Amino acid sequence: MKTRILLVTDGTSAGPTLGDGLSGAGYEVAVAAGGEDALARAAGEPFDLVVLDGTSVDLPGELRRRGLDVRILQLDDPPSRPLETAELLARVEACLSRPAPEAPGTPCTYRFGHVHVDFERAEVERNGRRVALSATEARLLRCLIEHRGATLSRVELLGAVCGERATPSTRTVDVHVAWLRKKVEAHPRLPRYILTVHGIGYKFVG
Repeated sequence: MKTRILLVTDGTSAGPTLGDGLSGAGYEVAVAAGGEDALARAAGEPFDLVVLDGTSVDLPGELRRRGLDVRILQLDDPPSRPLETAELLARVEACLSRPAPEAPGTPCTYRFGHVHVDFERAEVERNGRRVALSATEARLLRCLIEHRGATLSRVELLGAVCGERATPSTRTVDVHVAWLRKKVEAHPRLPRYILTVHGIGYKFVG
């Protein structure tokens, strides 16, 4: 059975090119014109991957809210840099190689404010400049984004980023959260995205 991909376009000239590239690689491709069409298709048909051409920025959140646990790949390359077919296929294969997310799930790329996270490449950019994260900081950020909107205790976060054998230490989590805020928040002491829930832990809002 062929891998099914839902390609969401806004009617630009790049849409047919992307679709042809995916079809030529052996994928079964369905095309949706915009977010509403995509939501209707995704709710009524099974897809292994939803590919966004960068125009439907609210679609990933809406898919998650509707409980559709499909992989999401958002293409946000600037118009001045046409995406080559080989690079597109590499991104698609990397995204498909990951286990299908459970709701709320995590797209292969995620953007909040001026920060862009690429989980395929394990890279973070802020205001267009690459930001170096430690392996622990990267795991912490991913865990928070995966559970965005939910409050996670320090023990839960410690287990997610350090493994089950880690000795619970609220200080360890607090230190890494402080470092992470300095790298992704515009005002670390007044965070907008990584929020403290007093007496419990932290949650990501974005």
